[in-house]
Amino acid sequence: MDEALRKINSEEKLDPTELKKKINELHTNYHTLTNKIVKIQNHSPCLINHYKLTTILPEQTLLLSTAYKNLLFVYNAHLRLKNIKKEVKEIYPLEIKEIKEKFIKFEELNEFKKELKNYSKLECVNKLGLDLELKIINFNLFEENEFIKQIDFICKKREDWRNKLVKETKNKISKRINDYDTVLSDFSKMAELKNEIIDKKELIDFYFDNLKESVRNKVKETDISKLLSLFEFEYELKLINDSNFIYLPNLLENKNLLVEKKYVNFSKEKIEEWMRNVNNSILNARNQPCPLDEHNKFICTYFITLLDLIRNQIEPVKFSKEIREKIENVIVEGVKNMVESVIDQLQSEFSSAVNLKSPPGYEEYVIMISNSSLKLAQFANDSLESKILSEIFVELMNSCNSLLSNFIIYTCKPILNLIFTDKWYEREKNIIPTVNDFLSDYKNRMNEYNFYNLGINLSIKLTDFYFSQIKRNRAKLYEDAKYHLKKDYLEIEELFYKYKLDIKMEKLRILKDLLENEGEAFFTEVCAVKDRIPKETVLFIVRKRECFKDKEIGLKKVKDFYGESKKEKGIFEKFFG
Repeated sequence: MDEALRKINSEEKLDPTELKKKINELHTNYHTLTNKIVKIQNHSPCLINHYKLTTILPEQTLLLSTAYKNLLFVYNAHLRLKNIKKEVKEIYPLEIKEIKEKFIKFEELNEFKKELKNYSKLECVNKLGLDLELKIINFNLFEENEFIKQIDFICKKREDWRNKLVKETKNKISKRINDYDTVLSDFSKMAELKNEIIDKKELIDFYFDNLKESVRNKVKETDISKLLSLFEFEYELKLINDSNFIYLPNLLENKNLLVEKKYVNFSKEKIEEWMRNVNNSILNARNQPCPLDEHNKFICTYFITLLDLIRNQIEPVKFSKEIREKIENVIVEGVKNMVESVIDQLQSEFSSAVNLKSPPGYEEYVIMISNSSLKLAQFANDSLESKILSEIFVELMNSCNSLLSNFIIYTCKPILNLIFTDKWYEREKNIIPTVNDFLSDYKNRMNEYNFYNLGINLSIKLTDFYFSQIKRNRAKLYEDAKYHLKKDYLEIEELFYKYKLDIKMEKLRILKDLLENEGEAFFTEVCAVKDRIPKETVLFIVRKRECFKDKEIGLKKVKDFYGESKKEKGIFEKFFG
């Protein structure tokens, strides 16, 4: 076979017949050998097993040889280390303990150096930094039994560490006290502090003393307008400390003096100046077209300026009830003066406006002021602790609506003056068309609530006009007065219902009911309503109505109802007074 392969790889010519012959021989020999092995195995199986063992034994021998070499290396290394230790003891028999201590000290100082480096990156009141001492001792001292004998040595060194950490902490505090946000953050973590390295009370006292000194210096240097930031900082710091059960003195010395004499007085001057400017602008707006809001209603932009002024003064001091109340008092006083000035101007111009002797636009201007005052009243009621400011703006709104009602009444006065006269009974003229025109115009430019308030005000004034007319000497109460009065009442009620307005005309309804009754029914009605209608009105009705034949008896009954008739003297009183 080898010969055949050699010839294949060489350049000699190969005879295929010879190659085939060789292969057949090999095949025959292989089968013969296999049969022999089977026969041997059948006759002697142990021989085969021994054969297999002879192939495994060299491999195991090789593994044992490698293990022996490694063991021998370790043994030799151990002997070498033992010899080195023996040599060291022979050279330094007295210094071995010192060497060990120095090594321990070096390791611990190196560890401390790394921890201190980390500590310097932490905030001065960070919990991890204050646990540092315990952490180092646990790691280097209590985890290894052989270090227990070094406790005394380590404890001495700990005092040095503590001093360094305390010094480092205090240096950091000195650099942080001018950053108020950082200070608030620090004090919010005080509850987490432990006394392992730095005593909590010592740290807090040092921090607060330095902070107080810093604030004292800042008060001297700070502009008065910036004092508010110091007040707010003190307030927030107190909240944090109270939540952590840390009770400290006031941060600001003479705070009441600072608030009253400096900040409040400073704010008062500014507010009064702004109020004057706003007031002048509002008064000057009389000669300008009235602006419209998003709902197409009249609005005074200068009142919006006043709104912003109030908001900007109140919002920053909400944190302090004391300061807020003082600033609100200043604002209330300024608003009072401003509102009085506006009302005085409106009232002073009323006569010339209603007589068409002043520039046009008076009613629009009054509506504008009324709408604006309502907005301010709503803001003041929602945003301010004091309700006085809201009441002032409501008073301004009511004053404006009263002027508008008076404007309508004055315009209708020629017709209203005819009430309970012969012309009134003839029904030649009526106020309803005129009042309807006014209400239609006003509704388009007034806020819904404002218009509603105007309707109530107008209905009250109309009622009062009927009562003033019935007491005039020229007033006549014919038999059909009750029909005409009822007709007026229903027409006014229908008109107000058209604009979805409530009417306050209860007294007019009572007057109508009185005119519809006579005799004892009249006096029964008087007795029922005497608390809601003036005595003089009832007396006048008795005098004017023809149905009361005996006027003196009727008048006496009315006086009796009201408890003002003179009691008749008895016989004893007649003789002896």
